[in-house]
Amino acid sequence: MPSSVREDNRWFDQFKEAHRASFEGMLNQYKFPDRYDYNKIASLERICDVLVQNAAELYSVDEFISSVVRAGHQIPINHTVRLGGARYSFELFKDMVASYFKETNPIYLSHAPVFIEYALAQHHGIPTRALDWTYHPFIAAFFATYQAIQENEAEVTDVAVWAINLSEISNFDSEIQTEATSLKWMSHPISATSYLFAQKGLLILDDNSDAHYLENGWWRSFEQAIASDFEGTNKEVLRKVTLPVIKAKDALRLLSAEGVSLSNLMPSLDSIVKDLQIERAILK
Repeated sequence: MPSSVREDNRWFDQFKEAHRASFEGMLNQYKFPDRYDYNKIASLERICDVLVQNAAELYSVDEFISSVVRAGHQIPINHTVRLGGARYSFELFKDMVASYFKETNPIYLSHAPVFIEYALAQHHGIPTRALDWTYHPFIAAFFATYQAIQENEAEVTDVAVWAINLSEISNFDSEIQTEATSLKWMSHPISATSYLFAQKGLLILDDNSDAHYLENGWWRSFEQAIASDFEGTNKEVLRKVTLPVIKAKDALRLLSAEGVSLSNLMPSLDSIVKDLQIERAILK
């Protein structure tokens, strides 16, 4: 489940509480049954949910980028795509709503996190619509086992690594789209961010997440999206590999011998200190 729509995510609470009334007011002008076929659109409450969710995500990324710039850090400049060609604004979402209600057969209200700032924010912990993936199984194994060591929760029994058949889903930027799949993958030039380069990373998102919410009233997971898209086929799109959590320290020790460590995957002096902490945890 993408971090931005998880039930336990509290990152957007203040924004949603402060701005929901404005979005509800915006939607009130569309309560005219003689002008719109309400059999073709979602309930106004669900539309508001989706608008506020999208607005909160975009605002949070912009908030992060603005803070990075104020702190004097460099931002990659090789991005070209932004929602509406602009940063967050209420007017931007008013235009989105107007377009939605003009459609003969409205489908969804959303934006896609395809620009590099989303990737940068995602890799530094800002909740977004995308999920991090890597081309390298050892890197996936490291983050799974590292998280298990950090959480150390009694109810956790297994560490899991998920593998996805990338040939069955579409490249978001490609003109040739894989048939009947909601998931889209995207990557950026490896020079764009040090984390993407070190982690051999890419992002995957559910392009129909908002449409599903408008129709059903709940956010679905990637597993549910895949199950829906490939129902009735024999294609294996997703595979789960598990390891007993008691073996997590052994796995980290072996991964370290292969040169897979936090300081290599998230290059910084702080990561070196955390690697030393990991070594001490392994030796206990």
